Amino acid sequence: MLIPPGQLRTMFFVRPNGVLHVGAHSGQEFDGYHANEFGRVLWVEAQESLIPDLVNKVCGVGDRVFNAVVWSESGVELDFKIANNSQSSSLFEFQDHKDFHPEVSFVSHELVRTVRLDDLIPENEPFNMVNLDIQGAELEALEGLGARLDHVFWVYCEVNRTQLYAGIALVGEIDDFLQSAGFFRVVTVWKSANWGDALYVRRRGPLRDWALSMIGNFYQFSRLNRVLYLGRIGKWLLKRALDRLYVALRRRAVLRKSR
Repeated sequence: MLIPPGQLRTMFFVRPNGVLHVGAHSGQEFDGYHANEFGRVLWVEAQESLIPDLVNKVCGVGDRVFNAVVWSESGVELDFKIANNSQSSSLFEFQDHKDFHPEVSFVSHELVRTVRLDDLIPENEPFNMVNLDIQGAELEALEGLGARLDHVFWVYCEVNRTQLYAGIALVGEIDDFLQSAGFFRVVTVWKSANWGDALYVRRRGPLRDWALSMIGNFYQFSRLNRVLYLGRIGKWLLKRALDRLYVALRRRAVLRKSR
């Protein structure tokens, strides 16, 4: 994750009571999630060879692992390509990706059957944050959430500005889909290869949305990073300020509901 769970919590008030993480790979985010009290995590990974180590890593604290290839429809047979670095494996063929990373190639492939997330995840498994990192299939996965997206407050998603993989949805298409579902993009961290990570938050009121947008802009243009270099005292002061803003916004929301 280009924005670690700790920064999501302290700077953007991301405080879920459960996470659906699609594209688990080896569970690199496990420590960050649990150190920041993100709740129980449901891990979804397409590569069967990664599942045993993933289960050993995450299931001791009550997390759950699913081996599945997610899509907007269940039961579709597709060709899943396995990359020599594992992380670049995808349902899509390389396009611009091979210009940025010529050392990465597909070494094998397998026929898989897809599943929608609302078919895969039982209704009694709650989550209100979704993290998607599935090499171009993020929009397909979002569409496969169906009505379960209505209960999500935060979507953290890998996004692309160019066709790193052939035929993938670009960031504007994900913006449009999530905007129609009540979300807005708060912050994006871009890498030089024209991909990045974006945080989308469900709209909850003009003041709160404006405050998050300002924090996102501050972070995105690296001003916040300079504050972090002030050391332990600077980080403490920043956390205090953000916590007070969070409490003020929550109090305002409660007052509005009581009127």
